[in-house]
Amino acid sequence: MEDYKHNSATIVVIHNILRRANASLIAHCNSKDINSARKLKAFVGYLAAYHDFLHHHHHNEDAVYFPALAKHGIPCDNFTAEHKELEPLLKHIGEIASIVKNKKQFKALTPSGFDFETLKQNLQSVADFLNPHLELEETTHTPEVFLAANFPVDELHAVHARLAKEAQKDSDPTMALPFMLSNCTPAEKKEVFGKMMPWFVVHVMIPLFSLVHRDYWQFSYAKSKKEKTV
Repeated sequence: MEDYKHNSATIVVIHNILRRANASLIAHCNSKDINSARKLKAFVGYLAAYHDFLHHHHHNEDAVYFPALAKHGIPCDNFTAEHKELEPLLKHIGEIASIVKNKKQFKALTPSGFDFETLKQNLQSVADFLNPHLELEETTHTPEVFLAANFPVDELHAVHARLAKEAQKDSDPTMALPFMLSNCTPAEKKEVFGKMMPWFVVHVMIPLFSLVHRDYWQFSYAKSKKEKTV
């Protein structure tokens, strides 16, 4: 049962990362908060990290996680269908996020020419669709459901290993890893990522990776929590 509980806890943490990032993007998507070219570049960079993380999460669920669950009679079809429904809502976000890969466009970003309102509306539409979807996944794929399906623990470990491998494909560790950990609570970082990754990776490599795009993480959950306690 402990393995099933850890699986569910991991899914909840991944979903919390997405919820917090989306909420932060909505909250800061305005010309008052984003009042300089440097801050806009950081905001778009954070948006790109969010978009890539969400894309990889859903791809890995559809390619690895859900097929493994379906094999043991655990329902997943509705979730895969909803991933496809979400894609049109993510189109505009993806277009803005892609600017970070175009040096000329990225350099030219300025608040005066940026359409905050359209992006904010789009982010809200994504949140309105995504949040119930995430909650339904969590309440459908509970430890009790895995236990009732007699899901083999060794197979669950193999699924997690494959998910970890898939997560490394086409993923920039200087974006994905700092994005994940900067949007976790200390307890989540310890209980989930502390068990998934070596101590050296969590406490040395990822802090070093975070320096590459250090401006981006000013919009993260960890940063906002620090600001509230000052």
